[in-house]
Amino acid sequence: MVEMGNRPPVTVEVTASAKGNGKLETWLDDLQNGKLIATIPVIATGNNQWKTFSKLFRGITDQKRCIREIPISAANTILIKSIKFTYK
Repeated sequence: MVEMGNRPPVTVEVTASAKGNGKLETWLDDLQNGKLIATIPVIATGNNQWKTFSKLFRGITDQKRCIREIPISAANTILIKSIKFTYK
């Protein structure tokens, strides 16, 4: 979970290594009542081959809200090295 602070992010960048294709979902607030704000497709890179995947956020205007990253794929398919939010 990430607290956004004083301004909402514009994009999310994920550096990952993937054995197979999958996706990473970014949610605003909680998973049951929250809002899906980005789905990042992750393509297979091979073992220990790191690549940065990014997605533009849409519809985030509020400040001081939480973001959650949830990988959606088979266990151990996508390894995440870093998650970076960019701002204007």
